[in-house]
Amino acid sequence: MARTLTLLILAASIACEEPDSAADSEPAGDASAVLDASARPDAPRPEPADAGTREDGGASDGGTDASDPSRSCLPPGDHPRAVNVSGLRHDYVVHVPPARLEDAALIVQLHGGGSTGAAMDAVSQLTRLADREGFVVVTPEGWPARGIGPQVWNAGSCCGPVGQAPDHVAVIAAILDGVAAEDACFDRGRQFATGHSNGGMMAYRLACELSDRLAGVAVSGGALMNRDRSMTPPSVIFSCDPVAPVSILHVHGIEDLCAPYAGGATPGGAVMPPVEEVVAGWRERLNCGPASEAVEGPVRRIEADCRDGSAVELISVEGLGHPWAGSSIYPSRELCGGSTTTAVSTTDELWRFFRNRRR
Repeated sequence: MARTLTLLILAASIACEEPDSAADSEPAGDASAVLDASARPDAPRPEPADAGTREDGGASDGGTDASDPSRSCLPPGDHPRAVNVSGLRHDYVVHVPPARLEDAALIVQLHGGGSTGAAMDAVSQLTRLADREGFVVVTPEGWPARGIGPQVWNAGSCCGPVGQAPDHVAVIAAILDGVAAEDACFDRGRQFATGHSNGGMMAYRLACELSDRLAGVAVSGGALMNRDRSMTPPSVIFSCDPVAPVSILHVHGIEDLCAPYAGGATPGGAVMPPVEEVVAGWRERLNCGPASEAVEGPVRRIEADCRDGSAVELISVEGLGHPWAGSSIYPSRELCGGSTTTAVSTTDELWRFFRNRRR
């Protein structure tokens, strides 16, 4: 029961209308949508135009130099795809901008618990930014937790029954392989991940377990959930020992009740680590130098340069609750506290953080 309540609370992190038509919109992340989705767990998934198949989820470097004029790159537009990992199908969309940079970055964006890829992009507007800046965006769908329905990520101690969830690290690795196999013409040294709430937790897990492929991750309203802190002593779900440096950006609202900045129990019963403890842990893993701090209005930045050109940065925002910073979409304000903000944009910040980085 506690797991179910945790999901219902954290699913409130993102809810929005699909951008094309109000009639076709699906509120994809508030509590009512979670309850509705759990009542129809077998709702059909959109059929991809060209489904790839991969059973083992094994990783490869993926992607090559996008500047080779002899290559036939995946054309601009949205390309629905799917991979099979351990017998389960996982859908994703590859967004290719009208004009790619020669060393185009690739960013995987991960929706919040109970949400969808389309809803995430409506909040982040990341594909719109990609069209201006020339990078590739991959937007996967999470997997329904058995008996609950709404899409979640196996990020550790949140969200959904961990023992029944797929290996989403293998899934993302397989997706990266699929994108590379189709030749989306991205630079394999410039692969990144970002996510909100449960998606941000998954981005942290990728930083722990897929650091040989990712140059950096950006987390919004999430935490590293590799321990189950509801138990005494906390049980370890997965170890976080990255094999290569991976840069970390974390954006978080001080007034967030659904992922409390100071850590502790959420309204749904999950126990979160303090955000500053999580970020300090990454500074230790990456052998960072002294951190610097700057405050401008409600925005506080703590930055540190780390080994092999990596970096760790925390942006905390006074008054901000649990929405994606810079978005006006926040239907769970009453549940999760705080408000939206125009003082900072997570989308702009993550691209500022990623754009000059490579593995």
